[in-house]
Amino acid sequence: MQVITPAPGNGQGRKVQTLVNGYRESGNYQLNWAPTHLPAGQYLYTLRLDGQPLTKRAILLR
Repeated sequence: MQVITPAPGNGQGRKVQTLVNGYRESGNYQLNWAPTHLPAGQYLYTLRLDGQPLTKRAILLR
C-alpha cells in the first residue's frame, strides 16, 4: 500500500486543492481534475509516495 497525496499548487508554491489523500493499493489509477475555479496558467503538482515527493507540471488552458 502507498500513501498518495496529489496536491496542485500555483506558481507561488501555494496549495490550491487536495485531490486525493489516503492509502491506495499498488496499480494504475486515473484522476480527473476539473479546476473550474482557477485561472489558466501553470500549476505544479506533487505526488507523495511513502514520504518521497515527485513534482510535475500541468498547464491549464482555457
